[in-house]
Parts: sequence; structure tokens; C-alpha cells
Amino acid sequence: MSTLSWNCRGLGQPRTVRMLAELVNSMKPSFIFLIETLCSRSKLESIKRQLDYDGLFVVERVGRSGGLALLWKAPSSVNLLKYAKNFINAEVEVPELGKWRLTGFYGCPESSRRRESWDLLRLLSGSSALPWVCIGDFNDLLAANEKRGRIAHPNWKLVGFQNAIADCQLIDLGVIGYQFTWERARGTDNWVEERLDRAFVSASWLH
Repeated sequence: MSTLSWNCRGLGQPRTVRMLAELVNSMKPSFIFLIETLCSRSKLESIKRQLDYDGLFVVERVGRSGGLALLWKAPSSVNLLKYAKNFINAEVEVPELGKWRLTGFYGCPESSRRRESWDLLRLLSGSSALPWVCIGDFNDLLAANEKRGRIAHPNWKLVGFQNAIADCQLIDLGVIGYQFTWERARGTDNWVEERLDRAFVSASWLH
């Protein structure tokens, strides 16, 4: 069983859909969480059929921004618990693993709203006693070495995110392969790379 999380930054272009199909063909995930879909429900329904998935839940985009989607394959099942424009919270059941909770999360990208993201994680943490997996683009860093660029990441953001994860008693599963998941201005003096995407689990999910 595996889960794919991807900030696709829009699924309107055929090239992006092909990239998604290649990822799915390679990883064969039971669940797919998509961020910033920037497309309609009907487009996502079409993608679900193209990928041959059985279930789909969509959080509609707002104007020309946002949009989330959760797709899953049988025999896994999904019971939606709650959703908003930046998260999907669901109880899932996988034959070999039983029931657990999967949250797809998109942290507020605006610096002024970081504390909203941290408080939302705390709220979601207390909403269920099931073993928990929380994946997505958190728009936050846990350590200074998760950024490469000219300007250091502000310490208050590091500490704030660290405290939120500690309060939620979540464990970072780490990364295999290339460390950074987002970049800007490649090839210039302002090139920045950061690890914004990650997967957290509760101790009960590991056991």
C-alpha cells in the first residue's frame, strides 16, 4: 500500500496529466492526494477514469486558485470526515491494515497565515483517535537545512512548525532521494530550493 501526494500546480495541461499518469503507473498508489488542481470537477472525473481509480472526492477551486482531490482504488474504502479549502480529512480502510485516518494537507502559502496552518494541524490532531497519516505540501520547514538559497528561513517559522508537529505527536517519515521538493528561479542568483512536501504519521500508525 502506498500513497501519492503531489502539488501539481494545475491539471489543465495534457503534459501534467501525463506526468501524473506516469507517477501512478510507477508507484501504483492506493490513494492519491492532489493539491492546486486548478480545474473543474468534471476534469477530475475524467482523470479518475483515465487513471482507472474507483473513488474521488473534490474540493473545488476558488476562482483561478486552489483545488484539492483525493482518489482511491478498491478494495480500499474512504469515509469523509471533514474538508475545507486546504485539507481533506478521511477515515480509510485497507484490507491488510484495517481502519486509520488519512489527512491531505495544504499549508497556507502566505507568511502571515502560518499560525493558522499550525493551529489547524492541532485541531485536526484531536479530531480522531485512529492511527493517523498526514501528507501534503505544508509550506513549512522543520530545519534550516531544508532550504537552499541566499536568504535563511526565519527562525520563528521553524520553531512554530516544530512546536505544532510536537503538539500533534507526529513523526516525520523522512525523504528518500533528492531532498528538496520545490524550487524557484532556477539558473539565477535567486535560485531557491525547499522541502515543503512531506509525510507525517502517528506512533500508533507505525505499530
